Parts: sequence; C-alpha cells; structure tokens
Amino acid sequence: MEVATKPRELSGEKAQRIVDAMRVSVAKRGAAGSTFEHVAREAGVSRGLLHYYFGTKERLLVEVVRRDAEIRVARLDEPLGKAETVDDVIDVLVANLTDLIENEPGFFLLLYELFSAGRRNPEIQHEVGQLFERTRSRSSRVFAWYSAPARPSARSTNSCATIASTVARASGPFVPALR
Repeated sequence: MEVATKPRELSGEKAQRIVDAMRVSVAKRGAAGSTFEHVAREAGVSRGLLHYYFGTKERLLVEVVRRDAEIRVARLDEPLGKAETVDDVIDVLVANLTDLIENEPGFFLLLYELFSAGRRNPEIQHEVGQLFERTRSRSSRVFAWYSAPARPSARSTNSCATIASTVARASGPFVPALR
C-alpha cells in the first residue's frame, strides 16, 4: 500500500470521527503513544484509511490543530457579533475561556503535546504558530474595532491588561519556539 504524500481532502462524518479520536487519544496517551491503531479503533475506521488520507501521524495532528482552531473561532463569532462594547467582548472571551477550562481539560493536554511535537516537526510547529498568530490577530482586530469609537472603560483597560498578561505568561516560553 502506498502512503499518501499529501493530505487528501477528507470531509464528512468519518473525517470528524478520525480527528476527534486523535484529539482524545493525544489527551489520553500523549502524541507519542497515540498510534494509528488506537485512533482507527476509536474512530471505527481502518488503519489504512488513516494512512490514505493523512500519511503520517504528524499530518493528522496538524489537521486536529486546524479543525480545533476553526471550531474555537466559530464558537466566538456569534457572541462577539452581539457584543456592543469592549466590556462585552471581554465578557465573551472570559466566558469562553472558563467554559474551555471547565468542560474541555483535554484541550490543554493536546496543546502541550502539540508544542512538544512542534519542537520536532516543522509542519506542526508552523501550524501551531499560525494558530496563535490568527488568534492574536483576530483578538487585536476585535479590540481595535470596539475601542475605536470611544475610550474603553477602566474595567476594560484593566481586564485587557490582565488577559494580555495571562496569555503572555501562559504561552510565553512556547510561542518564540514556534516561530
């Protein structure tokens, strides 16, 4: 069987099951312990299908990052669209982060594993770096748009500084390594 040299277009329910199974497996076993065998079994597909569409575990990890980023941005779009002030934007972001911490603790394990894998794999490093860049860029545009007509409130200024400080501390040692 020939291994795919480029990821193939994979859509639909099987693709989602594969990506979800990889996300769960990495959170449970780590990137190194997540084999195509584990992922295929958990997704209910053949190992050959994973090889055909992704070729390597690293390419599947990159797809997990891409899809996860799309989901997270989409989750923010509607509530941010309803926000009328910078304070509302901060409330949306804090609520989203709180929900992530309370309901998806495996996300942070996945992120850690991706940082580690990115140190060894330029494709993963690039994709994780792009994820952070898109997030920073989008946040900057949102805050600039909402704060342009009027000055942000004292709460907004303090909250923005707190959020920026927290994000910088949390990702500080990793982000430079991902560029």
